[in-house]
Amino acid sequence: MFYAPGDSLLPAFDSKPVQQIDILPGILDYLNYPDTFFALGSSPFDPEETGVVIQKMNEGYQWISKGFRVEFFADSVRGVYAFPHDSPEPQDLLPERSPEDAVQAGKAFIQVFNHALLEDKMAWRRIQK
Repeated sequence: MFYAPGDSLLPAFDSKPVQQIDILPGILDYLNYPDTFFALGSSPFDPEETGVVIQKMNEGYQWISKGFRVEFFADSVRGVYAFPHDSPEPQDLLPERSPEDAVQAGKAFIQVFNHALLEDKMAWRRIQK
């Protein structure tokens, strides 16, 4: 996703989950951008960030974080799977294992995204002086 020939700061390969919404924070982090900004993603260069991927799936969402893939439909969790180990033949870990932090983070992300989208607060606006 990120490539800079000869730059030792960029690893050759990182298995951390990354998606399109991480591009802006990644570039700004790489450039040491000093100001605040709004982004739903996070920098893949942040060593404390484990990486998160969210995808719209039919009528629900899929949230991948901290070794789990959580499927949400409406407000309910429909499945929890080990990720990436359980990808070829998924075995649902719900209800015996429900990683509450991943579930809460997924629900919070969906709520923030929907609010920002509905209130038209996703775009940067120049402040008129």
